[in-house]
Amino acid sequence: MKLLLDEQLPRRLVHRLVPLHDALTVADMAWVGKKNGELLNLLVEHGFGAFLTADKRMRHENWL
Repeated sequence: MKLLLDEQLPRRLVHRLVPLHDALTVADMAWVGKKNGELLNLLVEHGFGAFLTADKRMRHENWL
């Protein structure tokens, strides 16, 4: 599964996920500073299956 980790999560978490998944960070994708709605649209466009974040406001975002 293709996973994306949000910028506030520890980067070292990617190394634990890589053996099982294709894990990248927001920084890897050059998406640092993107607004939540724009970021969610980019996730879909680039085929990510899951987004790991600690942002509690994310579920209230309007996207697509």
